[in-house]
This record gives sequence, structure tokens and C-alpha cells, in this order.
Amino acid sequence: MRIAYFDCFSGIAGDMVLGALIDSGLGIGILARGLKKLKIGRYELRCAKVTRNALSGTKLDIIVKRPPRERSHRSLAEILKLIDESSLKSTIKENAKKIFNTIGTAESKIHGISNKKKLHLHELGDIDSIIDIAGVAIAIDALRIDEIYSSVLSFGRAILNTKGGVLPAPSPASLEILRGVPVKVSGIDSELITPTGAGILKALSKGFGDMPQMKVSDIGYGAGTNCLSEIPNMLRVIIGESVAAFERDKAFVVETNIDDMNPQNFEYLFEKLLKEGALDAYTTTVQMKKSRPAFKLTVLSDRSRLERLCSIIFSETTSIGIRYYEVDRFKLKREVVKVGTKYGNIRVKLSKGPGDILTVSPEYEECAKAARERGVPLKRVYEEANYEVRHCERAFRRAKPFDKSSGLRPEQGRRMKQSKLSYIFLVVAAFLSIMAGCAIADTIYTKDGKELKGIIIEDYRDRILFSTVDGQITVMKDDVKELYFDTEEQNLIKLAEQSRDKGDYIKAFVYYDKAFKLNPGSKSAKDGIVFLQGYLFKKDMSQKEEVVRRHNEFEQKGMTPEIKSEEDKFNDDLRTLRTESGIALLTTGGVTRIESVTAGLPADSAGIRKSDTLIAIWGRLVGYMSLREVVETLLEKNSLETKIALERNVVVRVRPGDSIGVTLSMQLDGLTISDIKAGSAASETGLKPNDLIVEINGNPTRYMPLKRAVELINRSKDGKVDLVVRKDIVMWGKGGL
Repeated sequence: MRIAYFDCFSGIAGDMVLGALIDSGLGIGILARGLKKLKIGRYELRCAKVTRNALSGTKLDIIVKRPPRERSHRSLAEILKLIDESSLKSTIKENAKKIFNTIGTAESKIHGISNKKKLHLHELGDIDSIIDIAGVAIAIDALRIDEIYSSVLSFGRAILNTKGGVLPAPSPASLEILRGVPVKVSGIDSELITPTGAGILKALSKGFGDMPQMKVSDIGYGAGTNCLSEIPNMLRVIIGESVAAFERDKAFVVETNIDDMNPQNFEYLFEKLLKEGALDAYTTTVQMKKSRPAFKLTVLSDRSRLERLCSIIFSETTSIGIRYYEVDRFKLKREVVKVGTKYGNIRVKLSKGPGDILTVSPEYEECAKAARERGVPLKRVYEEANYEVRHCERAFRRAKPFDKSSGLRPEQGRRMKQSKLSYIFLVVAAFLSIMAGCAIADTIYTKDGKELKGIIIEDYRDRILFSTVDGQITVMKDDVKELYFDTEEQNLIKLAEQSRDKGDYIKAFVYYDKAFKLNPGSKSAKDGIVFLQGYLFKKDMSQKEEVVRRHNEFEQKGMTPEIKSEEDKFNDDLRTLRTESGIALLTTGGVTRIESVTAGLPADSAGIRKSDTLIAIWGRLVGYMSLREVVETLLEKNSLETKIALERNVVVRVRPGDSIGVTLSMQLDGLTISDIKAGSAASETGLKPNDLIVEINGNPTRYMPLKRAVELINRSKDGKVDLVVRKDIVMWGKGGL
């Protein structure tokens, strides 16, 4: 992100801002061409290098060539109309209007005019002021500045002669514009901050204070008109790329101790404080003098709302005194996105920071609504929303909120950078292909008989993001019967990948070769051929003759080798899982359980039992996998072991009042068994040290204090304690299972 920091050590004015931006690298020709799009009369721009107290900078002068009878100023409504009717970019128009509206709001308040659009701006309605403000908006766009920050502003002390009369410095307009902004008054006898300069920063600056961390690329100095004896009359702008760092700002902590108020009143107080703009509000139990129990009320506020929030505290509580102090804050960047899940679209708050920090918070109300409508546990909706964000995290880094279609199929080299234009292109392309009746659209046939035409945006392991004329949809792969790509080349690559997954490398080589002949630029086909040549020819040279023979046979006879259906392959895998590993699986309601275990095989030796629930395989959550994916993962041949996490219902029978014989500790993962007493009731059930206890007598332990867990686990219920335990199991065997 490209940012600009205005170091206002000697104040700020409109011509100083433009001079600094020109000095930092803005071409005067670019500025002049942009200003020509405004029909504001005749003028001339003059730039010169000047020195102020041994510091060199750029001085911009605007020479207005006004006919004798032409008005010298315009109303705010006329200025806004002038901007709207110009051919400037929309972003430039918005920034310019934002600055003028900020100034107009302050001026109308000072002069007592209710309708600010009828306000006539005197100096600010002149051509040179319009050029200053519109020119700044043009410069920001030309220099590609994304965010603006400023130092704390310093006013001077003087008496000003203006077209509106004699006024004190700081001028009423500048002071009103900067209401809520940190400022200070210096002893310099001059006007340091003009209304134009104040309006530019108030409208565009993201913050006032220390310079944010950045990699500096450009520095510019803009000279003011007056020469000051105390300091150089210059404005410095520092431009660069922001570095990965936390966002920073300042806030005020407001505190008071309350020991004589009904605690029920806090709910109403919090509601009112937050409605008035408090950043946070909470209470902490404390003990006051003479051992009186009390609540410490803490409210977080920005400077502009401090007095208003203190007034609410005084009026709504029994407090007779409030203390407050300023604090610095580190913050993560916050963003709200909408993710598509199998339970519908869910709004999610994302908090992002350096080092791949990502905090995900699905909106409770939307999750609860989806859980009620679909009849599923609330935690499953939460987990699905979290999974979607984590799974597509790289797409979110590039995509705009509410749309994560960050590109086309990556394996086909067709990725497009996400933008509104690319999304419109996808929808239009899908619409035109369907209307034309030609085969340039991907086609999905679902198991319930639907035919979907469009363009595949992302092809994940368990779902497909599909763009149709009706918009973007998510199709679960379990619901897909057949999938056809828009070209013969892509379908050949699909057949090659299926053959390669089955281990039939000769067949895969033939398909990749055919795809390569259709499109010599196909990266997928080329990569497949290179891999198979290395695997087949180097490993066993005799394979080369077989590949050539089969390839020639297909070419001469036009044969298309039959590929075993996915359903048959899946049934073979299930059979292999039962005969080699000794387990049969059953999936119901999104939960995968062990249906049976064969004695003497790896699963039995590892301690897996019937009715155990699979949670994760090699750290990958089973809840997000289809049964087919679970089986394929269990049968992977690249390891002599398979690490599995599972949950098991354990009933420990014990006499009322007796301990079950376990020692508990609270570890990073949760409530953990650290030791088991030999010969105890727990040892007879197969519980082991390091087992994670998920529930005790139906009570989840995730946020349970250790003391409470110990009480529950030692309190038998009808002579038994019901536990849900999570176990980490390693199964040994040739090729994993």
C-alpha cells in the first residue's frame, strides 16, 4: 500500500500541499492536463525552486487572469456542480467534493447558514483555491497514493485581514474544520494553517500523529508564501510503501469505581455508551477500602467523544468522580466478508496482521439462523465458515469483500486477478456461450439431474466455485455426477489425471501427449509428460517401448481407453480398507464413524474401536471431507504410519463419591489427562495419559475452569461418569494402513 505522510512542522496551506507533491515527483504537465478538465476560467501555473531558512523546496504560484467584471467567488453548490460536470475520474471528483464539503460544513456553522449549499465561499471560492483543492485530488490519483496521514498540527498566533473582515489566528474556519483533531498552538506570529490546508487533511487523512512505518521512496518540500524567522516555512511530504506492521492509534481509558449501584443497570449503561460511540465498555470486580466489593467501570473512547461519554457515566451511575488517561493501541486490520458455505452465505469478521495473523469471527446471528433453518448444530456452521475462510485464505488476500472468486483454474494457467471487471467478464462469458449454443462453457451434471453451464472459477478438493448467468454458486463434489470442460484438451487432461491417480501411467502418458498435440502451450500437459517420462523411462527403459506401442495403436485405430468409473474405484478402495487395515466406515449427518474393526489387523492393533468418531487424519479435519476423500487419505501409500485423531464415548463406572483415578491439567489444546492411577476405574476403560477430555457428563470442557472440571469428573452420576475423549492414534502398517 502506498502512503503519504504530511509533516506539518510549519503548518499547511493548499499551495504548500501542491508544491510538496510536485517536489516529490508529480509532473506539472500532469497537473495542468487534469485541471483543464475543470471549466474555471483563465489562469497560469508557475513553479520555482525557492529557499526558506536554508531549506530548498518548490513554490507553486497560481496567476489568475480574470476579466474585470467576472465574479471573484462561487457558492459551494456551484463548485460541486463544476466538479460533477467535469471529465475527471470519479475518485478524483469524490476526493475534491469531500474536501469542499468539509470546509463548507464548518463555514456554514460559523456564519449560521443552515443550508451549506447556499453558502458563498469568499477566498475559498476563488479560482486559486479551487485549483488547490482539485489539484490535490488530481495529484493523489496520479501519484497512486492509497492513504494519507499527518503529524499533529500547530497553529500560529496573529490577527488576519480577510475578505470577511479582521479575524484572529487560528481562524474560526480552520479551528472549526479541525474539531476533534489533535492540535497545538505555537508562539509563531503568523497564520500557519489555512482553511484550505485544514480541509484537505481533515477530509483525507486517516490519522494525526507519528509517521507510520514505511519504506520511503519520495520526499518533497512545498514552500509557503511568507518567510518566517523561527523555522523554514515549508511543508514536507514523505511517500513510500507501507511495511507489515500493526495499525496504531490513540484512545482514552475512562475509569470509575462504583459500589452502590444496582448491577442490573450496567446493561442499560453499556447500551447507551456504545450507541454514543464508545469503542468498548466493561466492568471488573474490585475490592475498595474497608473491604467493600465494587465494580470498576472501564470505557474506551476517542478524544472527540470523551466529554460526552463522561456525561453519560455521571448521569446514569452513582459515580461522583471519573479518571481518564491517554493510551496507545495496536490494532489488526478489520474487514467483513461474506463466505459461501453449504449452509448458505455467512458474514465473517476478519482481523488481519503481519506474519499471516488471521483472526476469524463468524457472525453469531447468521450462524444461528443457518443452524435453525438446516437443523444442524450451531458449532458445525461456525466450523464450516471458519473452514471456508482458512481454505481460501490466499484468495481473500487478493479479493474484495463479499466475493472470493480470485481466478480461474490454477492448474490450467488461467488465473485472473480478482476485480469487479473480471467477475463481470466471467458472467458475460458464461451468458454469451450459453446463448450462442457453442461449446465454450464448462458443464456440470449433478446427481439430481440438473445441468449447469458456466465457467469454473476454482476447483477445490471438495467443492467447485462455478460462475453462471445467475451469479456465482458453490457446487459440492459429492453432488457432481459428470464434469465436462470447455475444450477437448481439458477433458484429455482430466482423463490423464484420473489414470495417473489410479497408477496407470502408460494410459496417462498417452492422454497427456494427445492434449499436448492439441495445444503445445498447455502447461498441464507438458508437466504431465515430463513427470511421466522421468518416472517411466528412467525407472524402467522397457516401459518406453510399451508406451510407444500403445500410443501408435490409439493413433491408428482412434481408440479411447476405457477408464474405470469413479464409483467402481471408490468401492475398490472401501474393500481395500476393510481387508488391509481392518476397518469399515459409516458417514451419517456429516460425521464419519468406525462401523466395524477386524481383529488382528492394523486398526485393531492401534486401539481403534467400533463407534469411534474420526476427527482428523494427518491434521486434516474429517468433518470437511467426503467419505471418498477420507478413504483415499487413509489409503495413501507414502508413509509407513498414519496419524489419526478420534473421539470416543467412555463410561467410567465408580462407586458414588469415589474418584475415577485421573489427574487433570489444562494444556494448550484443552483439558488433558496428565496421569492415571494404576488399578483405578479409569485405567480399566482404556483411558491413557495425554488423552483430551472434550465433555464431562454432557458438559463441554473447552472454556471450563480446571477446578470445575475436577469437581465434575469426581462426581459420579448414578454410579458412572460419562466422558467424551479425544485420542491421537498412530497406526503402523505397510504403506500406512
